[in-house]
Amino acid sequence: MNITPRAGRKLAVEHFKNMLFHIQLDGGSFNELLAFVKSKQHLTHYNALRKEDPGLLRQLMAREHVLHAKEKSDRLEDARQILDQALELDPLCPEACLEMGNLCEHPEKAMMWYQRAMKNTETTMGKERLDQLLIEFRKAPWKQVELYTFLKAKACLGERLFLSGYYEVAILHLRELLDWNPADDLQVRQMLLAAYLHQDQLKHSAYLLREFKGDWSAVWYFCKAFHRYKLMGDNAASRRSLVRAFRRNLWVPIFLFGLMDSKQTAPASAGTAEEMVPKVGSRAEALACIRIIAPVFYEDTEMVEWAWKILKASV
Repeated sequence: MNITPRAGRKLAVEHFKNMLFHIQLDGGSFNELLAFVKSKQHLTHYNALRKEDPGLLRQLMAREHVLHAKEKSDRLEDARQILDQALELDPLCPEACLEMGNLCEHPEKAMMWYQRAMKNTETTMGKERLDQLLIEFRKAPWKQVELYTFLKAKACLGERLFLSGYYEVAILHLRELLDWNPADDLQVRQMLLAAYLHQDQLKHSAYLLREFKGDWSAVWYFCKAFHRYKLMGDNAASRRSLVRAFRRNLWVPIFLFGLMDSKQTAPASAGTAEEMVPKVGSRAEALACIRIIAPVFYEDTEMVEWAWKILKASV
């Protein structure tokens, strides 16, 4: 695509602005931001950006409010008030909308905020520029800082749609995310597979199972067993697949069949992201698995009876 020198400078300045937003939010304060603009080269871009976009400081202050709101996420009303202030400073701040959605207890309100975050991103950069960045993202993902909030909001929207039972619409969003990022860095394939199974879209679920045949998560094991049962019924292959899933995490059927109250399982204590990844075969992993597979499982009473029979025979 050929562009004029002025348009090229404008794109460079716009990209620099989004880099500033990313560094501010990822680094945690203005201090990280100031350290970035200190060098002569970055300061030149910063001054050009101030000239191109006089509202820059208000936009930066809005994102500073988003950071403060995240720190108070355990105090919902305080966090929401701070985010309201952020949106007063920058009504198009997608990061504030994303965080608003994360704080919403009501799924419909959360979905509205996620859609607003996506729409604000499109409004800010324009649909043509957004489409161009998504094409670039397919070729070289995660180099386009302008898309980070948009993609997070779309993933959150797909998750809320799935958990709220809007499976057909959830499939559209989750499949599109996977098309943009075949490596599935946002980990949407498990919900997509469960949604396919719930809707009896077995050709699509079969393709997805082949596409990620190396996935050894508990969700994948159980969904593979459910897929085989829906496709072939009760036969040796579907039984073997379900027994493998039981062996992968026996807590899953224990909770699914109500043999133990999952609410009695103590929540994991706060820690680093690495520490919070559930251990293989743990109760925490089982609860995370059930969150995704339960709608598929309970919807099919014949499959519930079949799984109970296999469980009794295999224990």
